[in-house]
Amino acid sequence: MNACSPRMRAASAYQNAARAEHPARQIALLYDIAIRQLHEARTAITEQRIEDRCRFVLKAFEILQALQSCLDFELGGTIAPMLCRYYGSAMNRLLQINQKNDSALCDEIIAYLTPMRESWARIADGAAAGPPAGSARPDETAPASLTA
Repeated sequence: MNACSPRMRAASAYQNAARAEHPARQIALLYDIAIRQLHEARTAITEQRIEDRCRFVLKAFEILQALQSCLDFELGGTIAPMLCRYYGSAMNRLLQINQKNDSALCDEIIAYLTPMRESWARIADGAAAGPPAGSARPDETAPASLTA
C-alpha cells in the first residue's frame, strides 16, 4: 500500500486528531458515541430491526469495554476500581437490551452514562479540577438495576 492511499491518509488523520485532543476530551467523545449508539438501538427496537439493534448495542458495549480495559489500577487509586464497577454494571445492562428487546433499557443506560460523559467534558474544558462538592461516586448514582 502506498503512502498516499486513502487508508493511509485516514489512519494518519486519526492519529493526528488523537494526539491533538486532550485525553479527557477523547473519553467524552467515546461516551458521545456510545450514547448515540444507544439512541440508535432504541430506534431499531421500535422499528423491529433486530440486527441493527444488536449491532448498535455491540458498538456501545465495545466502547465501554475499551474504556474499562484502559483503567490503570496502579495509578488510578480508588477511582479505577470504582470506574471498573461502573463500566461493568453498564455492560451487564447492555446485554439485557438484546435479551429483552426493551427500549426502556436504552433510556436507562443513556441516563446512567450521561452524567459521567458530562464530567469528562468538564474536565476536558478545564472547568473542573475535581468532582464538584457533594457529588456522588459513580457506583452511588446508579439505579439499583445497574449496581446489582
